[in-house]
Amino acid sequence: MEGQYLYTGSSDGVNKDIQQILNNKKDRIRICSLSNNYQSPVMWSHYANGHRGVVLGVEIDPNKYNVRSIFYDGPMKINLNSLNTNSAIDILTTKLQAWKYEEEERVFTIDGSQFVDIDLKKIIFGSRMNTRDKGLIMDLVESICPEVIVEDSHIS
Repeated sequence: MEGQYLYTGSSDGVNKDIQQILNNKKDRIRICSLSNNYQSPVMWSHYANGHRGVVLGVEIDPNKYNVRSIFYDGPMKINLNSLNTNSAIDILTTKLQAWKYEEEERVFTIDGSQFVDIDLKKIIFGSRMNTRDKGLIMDLVESICPEVIVEDSHIS
């Protein structure tokens, strides 16, 4: 469901050249997907192994990266007049209303840069995480970056 758009040009459908241009641009983009909502039971179930994983609270320098909030009114409508150099990223920042609970933000990098520098602020353990994994993570945090806040989730 990612990167879909509706072409609102001629009734003949999407011009193959436009489709190829957009696909080439999308293929060069790397995405780091983040959420502003760490308290959603659905998010914990889908993305944290049924509450057995962790949430990482991070900060990202918005001056260094292209950070965008997702618009949940998609798919994006595009035509020849609206096509521009940012069209691929614009398409990738639009999702269906059904995903609104994610409160997603995306960090975009283009060509080459596969990683995003983050500042780790917090680790939140899932309510069903096993004690051995918690202990290991707590030991690592204490020895490597003791300034990071570590806490339990109370979401089930």
